[in-house]
Amino acid sequence: MKSKLCSSLLAGLVLLLIASVVGCGECYTQEDLDVAYERGQAEGYDDGYEAGDLEGYKVGYAKGKDAGLAELEAAKQEASKVSYDKGYEDGHKDGLTQAQLTEGELSVHFIDVGQGDSILVDLGETEILIDGGDKSSGIVEYLKDFVDEPLEVMVATHPHADHIGGLIGVLDAFEVDEIWLNGDTNTSQTYTQFRSAVNSEGAQVYEARRGDTIIVGELTFNVLHPVKLSGTTNNNSIVLSLSYGEIDFLFTGDAEQEAEASMLMEGIVPDVEILKVGHHGSRSSSSTQFLDVVKPEVAIYMAGEGNSYGHPHQETITALAEVGAEIYGTDIHGTIIITTKGYSVQCEIPCPPSPVITNLSISPDNVEPGETVTISATVTNSGGSQRTHTVTLKINGSEVETKSVVLNVGEGQVVSFTVARESAGTYAVEVNGSQGTFTVDGKNDLPLYVGSINSNVYHYPSCRYAQRIYSENEIWFSSVEDAKAHGYRPCKVCKPPG
Repeated sequence: MKSKLCSSLLAGLVLLLIASVVGCGECYTQEDLDVAYERGQAEGYDDGYEAGDLEGYKVGYAKGKDAGLAELEAAKQEASKVSYDKGYEDGHKDGLTQAQLTEGELSVHFIDVGQGDSILVDLGETEILIDGGDKSSGIVEYLKDFVDEPLEVMVATHPHADHIGGLIGVLDAFEVDEIWLNGDTNTSQTYTQFRSAVNSEGAQVYEARRGDTIIVGELTFNVLHPVKLSGTTNNNSIVLSLSYGEIDFLFTGDAEQEAEASMLMEGIVPDVEILKVGHHGSRSSSSTQFLDVVKPEVAIYMAGEGNSYGHPHQETITALAEVGAEIYGTDIHGTIIITTKGYSVQCEIPCPPSPVITNLSISPDNVEPGETVTISATVTNSGGSQRTHTVTLKINGSEVETKSVVLNVGEGQVVSFTVARESAGTYAVEVNGSQGTFTVDGKNDLPLYVGSINSNVYHYPSCRYAQRIYSENEIWFSSVEDAKAHGYRPCKVCKPPG
């Protein structure tokens, strides 16, 4: 499967070879016949494919046929013509399939919705949405630039709020033709609102089960899971595979190792180019056995920056790196868009991948003025080759120290910094986006959180929204109580206490 991303796409075809012809005044070897067949098949296929469109194929095959016939004229043998014609027919059939695929570019958007999932599959005027993040995901505004109504298919992999919350707004904003659910229920208010929106939509509603297919336009999604509802909500997630030309995708929702084992037992786990990593990169998913079969070339996890679950977990990052995957995450890279015409992929993401930072440790986290604090974190190379990664420590939003580490594929290394502060207060720590705090005892007179005079939200100084505040509009707070006393609430992105 790994050769699928290469440019060489000649199909292996069974040759119809005729060893001799009755009445022929001259004998020809098997090699003579092979040459005639392969010349017609290969030149027609290659020249057409290089041209990149259907007309190119026609021109290419005409050239191939002319070249083959010229050789036949030289050979003066009917057997070679039969062999050539068979090669041309087989090559044309396979080449035409590829030509038709190249007429449309498939885009798969792994949308940054914070701690949640939302994936848009877009082919021309056909769109499929898999999950929608939570209610505050902003998914409706994102979709307005891409959805040519109606939205053909909506898939809710399972009824957790971080997957279905945003779908409520989508159902209100867009006409939806089909809705696929796993049939599981939930007692949350979000689920109740979602089901009410589904019932009001007037769309065809289906419950997905293993063996089902979701066919929309030129795309066919295969349902690999669930067989039936059992176990936890996550393990009832809908798992879908999609093939477009030579490129294969696997969308896993929050399926965990129990669901993975069920699919492995049935022998239906595909080897893919693009994997949506299960359950936000949690250690509860992505078993070694599962990844050894999937063998993704690109693995994308979807998690919120600085989320309280610690996603992605170090075990998952290491396991993905060990199977050679390039690893990307919405917490680091934002929205990730994969585009393909069926024979190669392009990733609209920063390159090379940023290092993955896990296991942030601050010790001790409470000191006297002037005492040292050790700040350490595990840095993992998520790329597909040896790379030099930069690790930066910031305190209260200001850069303090930077270190560089050279890491092999999948290698992790602990990077440590030592700091001391004389002023009493609580200090916000950030190492490449991973956040924490330590406290210097004494009167807390150090500003810790920042807000804007034009809003009612307070942030860590390192928050991307805090860094957009103009200095003349900043208002600083020394504690959560101070912020709340001024009528401010905590940011939902950087999630300071409160």
